[in-house]
Amino acid sequence: MQVPTRRFGRTEVQMPVLTCGGMRYNLLGNADHGVPGQQAVEVEKQDGSCLAESPFAERIPGILKEAHAAFHVEEEAKRFSES
Repeated sequence: MQVPTRRFGRTEVQMPVLTCGGMRYNLLGNADHGVPGQQAVEVEKQDGSCLAESPFAERIPGILKEAHAAFHVEEEAKRFSES
């Protein structure tokens, strides 16, 4: 199976979409870099009220747990400009 790629930022570098997704996921929670939102840590502790109208309300917490397990890394992600 071939993994689709996308252009990375304003460069001509082609990167697998799963790699891009993992990078973006690990930037969540650090609001100073422009990627809003939080990681799906302890999603089962949320009340789920934001999903009340969704036909996928029962499936979404499991999907978020899978995403967190697949993409989360322990060390804090840094911007490329900080590398």
